[in-house]
Amino acid sequence: MSVGPIWSKGNAGQYELLETLFNQAKENAPDALVAFADFLRIENTNVIGEQIRLYSRFGPAQMIADYYTEYRRAANNWFGDDGYPMWSRRTKTRPAEIHRVICAAESYLADLLVAGAATCQFFGQCKHHEFEMWITWPPYGFVGEEVRVWLFSPNDYLYTEDDYTTALPRIGGDPLAAGMVEAQVIVAADEVRAAHADLRAYLDDLRFGPAYIRELEENIEDAEAVLLNTAASHPNREFAAFKGTPLAIPYDGGLPVIGDVSVQYFEDFLADPREPRLNQPPEEKDSPAGAPASGVRFRWDRARPRRWPAYQPLVKWVREDFRPENQELSDRLLAIHAQALQDDASLVADRLRQLQADAQRDDDEELADRIQEALGNRLLTIHAEAVESGDEQLANRLAGEHPELAERLLAIQA
Repeated sequence: MSVGPIWSKGNAGQYELLETLFNQAKENAPDALVAFADFLRIENTNVIGEQIRLYSRFGPAQMIADYYTEYRRAANNWFGDDGYPMWSRRTKTRPAEIHRVICAAESYLADLLVAGAATCQFFGQCKHHEFEMWITWPPYGFVGEEVRVWLFSPNDYLYTEDDYTTALPRIGGDPLAAGMVEAQVIVAADEVRAAHADLRAYLDDLRFGPAYIRELEENIEDAEAVLLNTAASHPNREFAAFKGTPLAIPYDGGLPVIGDVSVQYFEDFLADPREPRLNQPPEEKDSPAGAPASGVRFRWDRARPRRWPAYQPLVKWVREDFRPENQELSDRLLAIHAQALQDDASLVADRLRQLQADAQRDDDEELADRIQEALGNRLLTIHAEAVESGDEQLANRLAGEHPELAERLLAIQA
């Protein structure tokens, strides 16, 4: 799921799904909204999982399965459930922190709906250095009124970057051309990692002076520029350029989350409290020009003295938290997850094997070796996700279907 620099409902209308969930819950299961808000305040929760639990109180199983399929991808891209968050490295708010902010904001949204708000709408916008959420309502009160939820998210795609906006007018594109670019991105990403490794090694050696160190720093800048320009040539402007490269924010799963959510009423930080206007660009965030409004802002503050448990991935929540109360639906969701992992592995393997064959045909053994390494790493990550989800049968099946993965696992065991 992604949003552009103009306020929207997501690249495939995902926020429409979300607001429909809340509005239907208010109409059909208000008691479940109360429980939803309470669950989100628990330390070891998952916000998408709790949305599914809420949906299960009144929605048909097929719609819940479709919702899981869509938002499983969001869990991968936003929170890094697959090990690769999509956000730019320049993002201040880390994936697990983003998750806690969403938990706090959506629990408060549920409170508003239970307390008398009529409906809600969601809007998202990218190109923000720090993730935050606003909830707004008319200045005379929220009872009987629509409340609006605003997500200020980081950058994820290059078409939202000023330097590349006009260079990337495309959507879709030729699969062959896309494959060639993705192979070149693998090489360029390796060069960035190597440049960083060189600088770190030489900084540890006191014999090298400032001039040489500066040259190594310039090597990093050059390598990152090559990586960006290579990704920008992808025929699909919605190619996740940062995801899986050194330019993405690192995955922080497994680590405790330091700090807490900061909550402010609009009157605390806006001289003229208003909600954003839908055509306002990201740089005008602090000067909203929409309708006068009351509201609350949610963002992360690492200075607050709290330590949250590590983020719990969605599939782990389904297996450990949700399955004991709804085994039939949980098994259906876990089957969707297993099939998606298997499909991901096959897609990655087929694409990279073809690229490797093309490189070998062109006598580019260095590129072929790098693609082989990338294939092994990607399959290893998918295998680790299967193991983490508790699906040992799937993990073994993946190793049996992909010799590159079996070889890497044997090397690790050795």
